Amino acid sequence: MAKSFLHSRIADLVHSLPLLGSPATTLAPDGRGFDPRLSGGRQMGERQQMRTLEDQVRRYEEELARLRVENEQLRRSSQAFGELAERLSIALNTATRVNKRTAGDVGARLHVTAPES
Repeated sequence: MAKSFLHSRIADLVHSLPLLGSPATTLAPDGRGFDPRLSGGRQMGERQQMRTLEDQVRRYEEELARLRVENEQLRRSSQAFGELAERLSIALNTATRVNKRTAGDVGARLHVTAPES
């Protein structure tokens, strides 16, 4: 999804650029006639802009891949933490039941073996 968004954004930016040789890119500063210096410079600027966009896309794709790996690690950690909490809860419940039984048994023995007054 992110890749298609980036590609559509790049396509939009490229389509918004004036065409090479169009009046907007080749007119002299005073607006009269063709200026070859501008058409060559514009082409070089477009190449640099395209390289910059490609570098940004590459960085975004690398960041997306890094975030996906980090997300997977966090999911696994979360699952492991949940499993640990479940095991600790079971162990605590078991220990509580054992302690109650032990306390009950000791109390019953004391009651039975205690001399009556």
